[in-house]
Amino acid sequence: MKHSRLLWLDDNPYYLALLNGFAKNVDLGKVLSRTTFCFDFEMGKRAVREQKFDCYILDGDFPDALPNERRAYLASYLRHATDSKPPELEGCQANVRTANFIRFYQEVLPGIEGKVVVFSGSREVGARALELGLPFYLKHIWTPNHIREQVKKYEPARPMPKNGDWECGGFQEFVDNILR
Repeated sequence: MKHSRLLWLDDNPYYLALLNGFAKNVDLGKVLSRTTFCFDFEMGKRAVREQKFDCYILDGDFPDALPNERRAYLASYLRHATDSKPPELEGCQANVRTANFIRFYQEVLPGIEGKVVVFSGSREVGARALELGLPFYLKHIWTPNHIREQVKKYEPARPMPKNGDWECGGFQEFVDNILR
């Protein structure tokens, strides 16, 4: 196990259901047992003040604050994520702040010990993660080379790091490098 205390900041944890279906050799129960989930900026900031983590997983886009009812719904969803037939995750939030991971990284995580990674479905977010020198994992089953190509399409003028100079990958690499 590479990381024993994870903070995972994401307002829409639908991908947890995919772990059992797509990721090889991952025990979702073990991942959940060492993970503190936060659904918005406010929850993440509070968790960082109150606990120490050795890895911070940041979605690219998330709201500053969610209504308490939505937080409770997401917490309930997570409690059933390891069920043999987990519930479908309903609805999304409309108050998502684009690239909020940058603000969280710059305002909440400076000087914090631990690995920070970005796990998002957006190649734009990948380009912003690259600018900050942060590892980036895409919520798709793509290879690191494919991700580099996609980020390059979004930012054609930006020189791309050589293979191995920027940690990036798809869903399986995220599992292998971060969750195992």
